[in-house]
Amino acid sequence: MTELLPDVFLGLDLSTQQLKATITDQEARVVLESSVSFDEELPEFNTRGGVLVGENGRVTAPVQMWVKAVDLLLQKLKDTQVDLGHVRAISGAAQQHGTVYWSKQSLGFGERLVPEKPLHEQLSNAFALEASPIWQDTSTTQQCRALEKQTAGAQNLADISGSKAYERFSGNQIAKIYQDDRTIYQNTQRISLVSSFLASLFLGTYAPIDVSDGSGMNLLNIWRREWEPSLLGCCAPNLESKLGKEVVEDGTPLGPVHSYFARRYGFREDLIVVNFTGDNPATLLSMNISEGGAVVSLGTSDTVLMHLNHPNPSLFASILCHPSQSGSHMGLICYSNGSLTRQFVRDKYANGSWEEFNASVRQTPPGCNGRMGFYGSSSEDSIRIEGDSVVSEFSDPIYNTRAVLESRFLSMHLRCMQLGLRTKRVFAVGGAASNDTILQVLADVFGVPVYKFSSGNSASQGACYLAQLGFLRASDPSTTFNDLRIKDTSQLSKQPNAPVHEMYCSSLEKFSEASKKWGGIELS
Repeated sequence: MTELLPDVFLGLDLSTQQLKATITDQEARVVLESSVSFDEELPEFNTRGGVLVGENGRVTAPVQMWVKAVDLLLQKLKDTQVDLGHVRAISGAAQQHGTVYWSKQSLGFGERLVPEKPLHEQLSNAFALEASPIWQDTSTTQQCRALEKQTAGAQNLADISGSKAYERFSGNQIAKIYQDDRTIYQNTQRISLVSSFLASLFLGTYAPIDVSDGSGMNLLNIWRREWEPSLLGCCAPNLESKLGKEVVEDGTPLGPVHSYFARRYGFREDLIVVNFTGDNPATLLSMNISEGGAVVSLGTSDTVLMHLNHPNPSLFASILCHPSQSGSHMGLICYSNGSLTRQFVRDKYANGSWEEFNASVRQTPPGCNGRMGFYGSSSEDSIRIEGDSVVSEFSDPIYNTRAVLESRFLSMHLRCMQLGLRTKRVFAVGGAASNDTILQVLADVFGVPVYKFSSGNSASQGACYLAQLGFLRASDPSTTFNDLRIKDTSQLSKQPNAPVHEMYCSSLEKFSEASKKWGGIELS
């Protein structure tokens, strides 16, 4: 049997396409990782990319697929002959905004769980809605506009909840379900976020929603860190009783793991279940970001995460409660068009070659001689500005390769400043973080060093840190996140070119004015 060091910690990440597990030791070093791919290993649910796409923007995921994946992943860990008895605490992360609807029949479900049968067989009637709406769902525009109208406008809603009304946010999804099929809502005993749903399985009872993940619902007051009654009332009746009256801070020990997991997989009976949180807060934790640090994730969507002590709520970003510091917040800026847009530009202007794309960027002067662009995923939904005019194409198309990077990073830099962040360091993650040419433009625009991380499973690693924090708090409630022995594993990638950064700073005002008119095509 493979031996693990005493006192290791298990972190899970229920993302859109897979369920991942990471185990770390007391020094926060990764000692084991594993995963289950929904499409490949659970094909009976017929998902593509982990989701089911319906009509009118409806996007869901089968709840039983997630349940089945838990047993499959833990069996994988057991089959590696890892002694899971060394795991002292478990926490998790999950895709944000998705909601799970526990049925009336699920009440007391933990009392009926036995280790001889898999979870999905024992929870066959536990859910009032078999397919959960997730973050990709865009079917709730009507509910979003109604919520903003009832709260005296989008900015007022953002001032309370941290965000304007977004279609993917949980409150609007709940409102749609209540309005479309009240039978489902009436048969719902508890509404969980995906994160608290996963924690509930391990507890054998309904787990509370954590404050950081809960602040991505349009329902929580981010200043008082509790449900906002006026927002709850806008979405559905008796909603607080279905969500659970209290939210919990991150790093909160919730109780021992259910005996199902101890007896079936060899976990300790006193294994502590710590609250689960959202994938974005967990990612921020995994990198131990302090004030002045920003995480730039360059993937299918481009995302900026940041630590904020004095945030300014806006209509272009979300403010969430910070996952480890009760007096602080985190900012989240999301661009729906990330890697696909860069690939479109690469294919059209660099013969589908990243080498040619990079060479083109290096050959083009920073600032593109005053040109700028706002890009979608095709020529038809992209805007190019040359001089003072909107043009269908630049006079020299080579400018597109640099312009697509500059416009994105200038937008990020501008938005960060507007949220109240004075950036000191940028941490780059995601697929494009492997491209040094792209990172050099990022460093030059922000004017700060850019660092990279070696681990690709940042959310599950952040969950490990939460598990360790909760384990320590179980014996000493005064323990803080800063007490964990987390080593900085980031590596310096690029330093900024000072004259180039000064040029970008001088162009920010012009870019800001253009962004007000055209930048909305990028933000989600």
